[in-house]
Amino acid sequence: MNAGVLKALNPAVALACFVQHKTLPFAALGMVIVAVTGAEALYADM
Repeated sequence: MNAGVLKALNPAVALACFVQHKTLPFAALGMVIVAVTGAEALYADM
């Protein structure tokens, strides 16, 4: 198992990313929202 996967799910790491990088986390969060809503739209059309 890769420890990076568990590290990515840790909210403290996400908060540290927001503190260290000012705009990158907002772009990443936007991409996650687009991916989730796109997957939901594909599932709804089935």
